Amino acid sequence: MIAAAPKLYTLGTVKTAQPDFGFIQVQDSDQLLYFKQPQNPFRVGDRAVFNVNHSGSNVWATRIQKAIVRTNLHGLQFVNPFKSTHIHEGTKKYLARILDTISSWESAELRTQTHFEEVVGLCNCVETNSSDVVSFHIRKDRTGHSRFVHHRSGIPCRSITTILERHENFFQIKTCYIGQVSFPEPYSPLAGQDAFEYWMNHAFVIGSESVRENTGVHECPWQLNQQALCDLK
Repeated sequence: MIAAAPKLYTLGTVKTAQPDFGFIQVQDSDQLLYFKQPQNPFRVGDRAVFNVNHSGSNVWATRIQKAIVRTNLHGLQFVNPFKSTHIHEGTKKYLARILDTISSWESAELRTQTHFEEVVGLCNCVETNSSDVVSFHIRKDRTGHSRFVHHRSGIPCRSITTILERHENFFQIKTCYIGQVSFPEPYSPLAGQDAFEYWMNHAFVIGSESVRENTGVHECPWQLNQQALCDLK
């Protein structure tokens, strides 16, 4: 069975906010959609992303999330945070410069590496060898194990990689990190043999990433194309 494609989000602005419900206006449209107020209620003027749902003639908004919206020099709009957004330490101050280099793109996802004249920070993903001590831990908000190396330090770097995803009327900032474009980790459904080989020879410096407690193992748990190696959601 082929998995259904993830549902795209839409960007809008809250126009009416009552204790239990509200109406949100779709960006660049006159359309108003009803939504139920979440536990942390929205206020008039809040920017938000949401799914549009249809049932017959009824249309409403669900899975609504507050959004920080950035508009670049070309008028494109970029949104964070999402629950799946990972903007790494030291990159936020460079985001505006990176996003201004993007004028358009057609694919569903864009991976871009921006080079700077100055050192922008430390790259905490390093190449490993057979003498290194490694372990595997589940990073925060991930569903599989990442490879970590001990007794190593990050490397000064002049590049920042940004991964962006297209939605209905905006672009999501999925991740932004110091370093070069790499491969999906082996637990990802997007990983191929090249990704598996890359991560068997690279690792994050231990302590550079937040990890979930009691998830560490020393034996490699990876199986190529196995999406999740734990029951965490």
